Parts: sequence; structure tokens; C-alpha cells
Amino acid sequence: DDLDASCVLLDHIPHNDCCRPSLYDESTYTPYVITINIPNVNCERCSLQLANPMTDKIGGDGSPTGIGCTDPFGTCFSVYHSCTRPFRILGNGEAVSRSDYQCERLPGNWPEVWEGDNGVGVDASVPGLYRRESSIWSVVDFTLTAVPGDYAKDAGGICGDEGLKQQYTQSTTLSS
Repeated sequence: DDLDASCVLLDHIPHNDCCRPSLYDESTYTPYVITINIPNVNCERCSLQLANPMTDKIGGDGSPTGIGCTDPFGTCFSVYHSCTRPFRILGNGEAVSRSDYQCERLPGNWPEVWEGDNGVGVDASVPGLYRRESSIWSVVDFTLTAVPGDYAKDAGGICGDEGLKQQYTQSTTLSS
């Protein structure tokens, strides 16, 4: 809840234009899978939040040459949020407390241009400024195909356990 204590781990995760989900028909929902790097911190009550600015709601402002909208606390008037329950992060021996951690820059290997309306490139280099951004996601493992493999690498833990992976995917699938 405290914006000053939050760190953006990844920004501008593009939409998957392949599908048109229907609100009450889960069989039409579109899964997304992406791996992020958790900072080397010790944190007793941390949480991950996914914010999804609905740039389809801002008309021409969401086009590749439009002014876009901003989030948080900006001009994106329709933003879906999804948060995890609080959990503990135990970093390695070099970890710092969350209160002493300084947020790092966003990953340098993350694309800064995505596909916009009618296939026109859209600038995604400004954190917190959004336009309609899309890309191709795998229909096999639901990962983003236009990024380095680190973002599709199984990090282990609950998602690494095949018995739990299906259950976890079903219970935490994000829909567009």
C-alpha cells in the first residue's frame, strides 16, 4: 500500500491480442506466464502487485502516437490490480533488509518498443506511461516470445513442481 516502499520489478508487459476472453467463460481466459527477479532482500511482509492499465479505454490517446496514460495515480482511469498475499522473502547471506534496499533500475534487456495499433511500433521506454502495447505469447507455455529466455525460465519453487504447477497455473491465471 505504501508507494514509497514499492519497487517496480518489470514494466510494460504487453497484451496478448490473440484472444477475446468472455467474462463468465473461463475457457476463453488467456494465461500469461513470466519470470521476474526478486531482489536480494529480507522482508517479513512483502507482496507482489500486478497493475494492468486498460489502454483500450483511452481512445486515440492509446495509439502509438497518442499521449498515453499514466499509472499509478495518473490518467489511466481504468486499472485492474491483482496482489499476492503477504509473504516472507529470505535473501542470501548478502541480502539487506527491505527498509535498506534501494530499488534498482528496470532490466536493461527488456524491450522498449512493442507492437501498437495496426502493427505500428509503440514506445514503451518511459516507466508508468502506457499506450496499447502487444506482442506474441506462446500457446504452448504461455510465455512472451519476444524477450530473452530469462523471462520464461522456470525459477523453481511452487512453479517448478509439476504436481503443483498445473494447480498454481489454474488458480493464478491472469486474464486480459
